[in-house]
Amino acid sequence: MIFFGTRISAIKRQIPPYIRKIPEFNMISHSGEIITSNNFNSKFTIIDFMYTECTEICPKMNSHTKLLYDKYENFQNVQFFSISVDPQNDTPDVLNEYANLNQVNDGRWKFIYGNIKDVETFARRAFSILSDDFPASHSRRMFLVDKNGFYRQSYNGTTKKDIGLLNSHLKQLLNNNS
Repeated sequence: MIFFGTRISAIKRQIPPYIRKIPEFNMISHSGEIITSNNFNSKFTIIDFMYTECTEICPKMNSHTKLLYDKYENFQNVQFFSISVDPQNDTPDVLNEYANLNQVNDGRWKFIYGNIKDVETFARRAFSILSDDFPASHSRRMFLVDKNGFYRQSYNGTTKKDIGLLNSHLKQLLNNNS
């Protein structure tokens, strides 16, 4: 007989398996930097999809991302990508202001802008997110990508339990240099 708590502990200890390689893409960060799949080289990346005018799930997800961003401030091999699903309103200038409001003061957390078709294609090909109603129906998932550009697992970005699991998996990947 396995107790529920034991099962949770075992899941936390398991390194998430490879799901798929992140496909090629080309977008722009809030600071004007061109972001491609090469930005995954040697860095663990947490990705979410958001928009600056969201009042429902984005504030909760951003607060969880900010906690992780602060927790890993001394880890230059950990980065965060928040990809806008509303590029019509979330221009690089708007995203730069949003980054400042979130006290993002270095290159580890990038707010990313791209043509909506490119964002939809990337979301579908990388993480199997299907939506023809961005920004209204964007995902609440956060995605862990390893330093070799492989998608490892998704987490509910609005729950502390899943953020704890994401943190545990990220620590394991960092410790195993996976």
